[in-house]
Amino acid sequence: MFFATDLSEWGSPEAEKSQGLCLKRAIDPLQWQPVVDRLVKEMPQEAEGTIFKELLHLNANEEACQQKFQKAADAISRNLSRDPALATLVHKDALALTDATRKLLPEAKEMMVKLELFGEAVCSRWHQNYYISRAIVSYNCSATDYTSDSNVDFYELKHCGNNDCIIRDKSRIFSSDVGDILFIKGLMYPGEVNPLVHKSPERKYCDGVVVSRLVLKVDVPNPNRRGREYSIASD
Repeated sequence: MFFATDLSEWGSPEAEKSQGLCLKRAIDPLQWQPVVDRLVKEMPQEAEGTIFKELLHLNANEEACQQKFQKAADAISRNLSRDPALATLVHKDALALTDATRKLLPEAKEMMVKLELFGEAVCSRWHQNYYISRAIVSYNCSATDYTSDSNVDFYELKHCGNNDCIIRDKSRIFSSDVGDILFIKGLMYPGEVNPLVHKSPERKYCDGVVVSRLVLKVDVPNPNRRGREYSIASD
């Protein structure tokens, strides 16, 4: 994992050799929990936790792409208009993540921007993503787990599905923090670096009810898997 102090550092030679990139930020995991709880109650069942989702086509000049990023960020923040501080933060992050991803992958043809609620419906299996990349931020509760290749039995990763078989040493599991901006390189990421082995955090419960998380994601999908899931896990 490459730890940056600014997103501009994601383009450095050291970051290029890393499987994941992370910008650390300090956000209280409980700060936005009441907002998230209300969003869960107001979410239509048919939405399946998706607050916002848009596939951005990037076969345009740079100015046009930046306009698309701005419109997507504006649309996301409108969904959070009852909570101006959170809306402003997510708007800023959506712009930052789309722009940083564009700079890392200037040849990308598409970018998927999503704001989602995750409760029970998560997959906590260790995996590598089948798409090109994912930038992700969790705004409450907990965030993504990851580990080094040396801590992974790759035969079990591909064939078993049992986390206890995949990980050699649980003490070498790391977790990003709530608010961290994490960039995960997938199996289709250009270059020789291996994709990051990671998983969703374990579910947390309060009085027997799952604690839902608000998550922003910016994906660059694998164009050869159009219409199919880009990952074997949701988060």
